[in-house]
Amino acid sequence: MADLDGSPNIAAFLATVGIGRSRLTELRASGVVTGDTLRAWIQAYCAHLRAGASGRHGDAGLELSRERALLAQAQRRRIEREERIAQGEFIPKAKAIESFKRAGMTFRDAMLSVPGRIAAQLASMSDERDIDRRLTAEIRTELERLADSAAAYRGDA
Repeated sequence: MADLDGSPNIAAFLATVGIGRSRLTELRASGVVTGDTLRAWIQAYCAHLRAGASGRHGDAGLELSRERALLAQAQRRRIEREERIAQGEFIPKAKAIESFKRAGMTFRDAMLSVPGRIAAQLASMSDERDIDRRLTAEIRTELERLADSAAAYRGDA
């Protein structure tokens, strides 16, 4: 076993803490690993690891703190979104698209049914204003029917 109170032995330090020589060079150059004994180096390195774990050392600590804050924000947004989904404020995108398609087809079918229903009545009319009034009334009736069925579907009615 290495003498902890003797002069620092690089091989003993590397073997004890499990890092490579290049990492030790970085740590010494940045002033992390300092002291006159192997014990001092190990204590300094352990203090550095503790500071990093708690987010307190230098830029790396700031980066870790930022990452933790971003993670907390993302988790909060996810939880809020899940709560809003559970409360019925949001629906899945695929369900919304399908609903819009269905609504569009229902509207199209309703509007295309109007001419067939009133063609015979319109054919017997000769006054443009009467034709316009009759066609407008039939379209309005169909739009109101669609609105009533949508309100009933939503539970408004």
